Amino acid sequence: MWFKPQSKTVLDYTVYAIVGTVLELLAFFIVVLWILPLLNIWLQWEWIVVILVVLLGIDVFTYIMGRRALSKRLTFVPEFIVGSIGIVATPLNPTGYVKVKGELWKASCESKLEVGDEVVVREMEGMKLIVVPNSTRNR
Repeated sequence: MWFKPQSKTVLDYTVYAIVGTVLELLAFFIVVLWILPLLNIWLQWEWIVVILVVLLGIDVFTYIMGRRALSKRLTFVPEFIVGSIGIVATPLNPTGYVKVKGELWKASCESKLEVGDEVVVREMEGMKLIVVPNSTRNR
């Protein structure tokens, strides 16, 4: 199979981005040169250039952001997050958000906690953390 969803490399992403941009430009020219004239709509060349520059700018921006995301190291490993200390970002009563290792997570706790309290991650249920108060640092 030519499509490998489990392993995207920067080269794969670059090829997909180029193919996507070429298809986007092809569709744009089909609309501008064939479909709009059928409807008696004519765009001036200046507008066509402006639209092309905007489209290419969006493509370059999304390529840069996508490549940056692909080259980022994996920061989340479930085995390493359990036992970590986090800070309550929104009140936990019983659910809210905590910040653990620089990332915001949905969390639940049996006790009510306020913003700024420290918690310890006990387990994960899907993408939600089960936390308990950090008894050594809380009020």
